[in-house]
Amino acid sequence: MQFHNPIDMEAIVKRPYYHFENPNRVNKEKEGRGFSLGEISKAGLTKSEIRILNVRVDIRRKSVYDSNVEALKKLKNEKKDMLEEAKRKKMEENKKKAEKRKNKSNKSVKHSDNSKSSETKA
Repeated sequence: MQFHNPIDMEAIVKRPYYHFENPNRVNKEKEGRGFSLGEISKAGLTKSEIRILNVRVDIRRKSVYDSNVEALKKLKNEKKDMLEEAKRKKMEENKKKAEKRKNKSNKSVKHSDNSKSSETKA
């Protein structure tokens, strides 16, 4: 499975600096990078899909730019097959885990039944 390289698609951030006020230190500025959570939700993507697509997320940003939303929608349409494949794999893994849990609980019930029958024979 090939992952999207986040370097290929950068978010447009019109005011890329954040000012942090800390009484013990000099004010800091940090450069913003990645898409905001608002842009991601407007594009109709979930957190798990964002992880699969390997897209950068900047949780500090509050702004929503239409150009970024359109870029995310375009990426979602391009990588639709990858998202479906990842969802299918996840569902298969969950089914296997459920079967293991079911088999494990059945084995413990069988063992307890065998111990009761041996006690009655003795």
